Amino acid sequence: MHELSVTRSILQILLRKAEEERLQRITRVFLVVGAMQDYQTEWMQRYFDRLSEGTPAQGAVIEVQRVPLRFGCQKCQTVFTLDLRGDAPLVCPQCGSEAYNMLSGREFYVDRIEAERMDEQEKTEETLNK
Repeated sequence: MHELSVTRSILQILLRKAEEERLQRITRVFLVVGAMQDYQTEWMQRYFDRLSEGTPAQGAVIEVQRVPLRFGCQKCQTVFTLDLRGDAPLVCPQCGSEAYNMLSGREFYVDRIEAERMDEQEKTEETLNK
């Protein structure tokens, strides 16, 4: 159910962008979502379809690029992934250190949209400031 609130926020961002850029219709939304974010694409699309009815974003398709969970070892500088759901120890696979930083996996943002402008009737791709 937490997809509902983030989907509502995404729609608000898109509608502001549509107004600012004179976009007649938004056709695709490109999201970047890290592995630590437990958002399901199917549910975001379902909520988006409902919430966007009667707006320039109605009918837009959500496309998600998943970003893997990656860590950087502070001791040996190895970049690696860990399965946080498994029973494996949460240590650097190269040196065994428990000192590491998360490099990726928390992302969640609208990367860009595909839309038609009011004055041109042509497709354009807009990159949003993150």
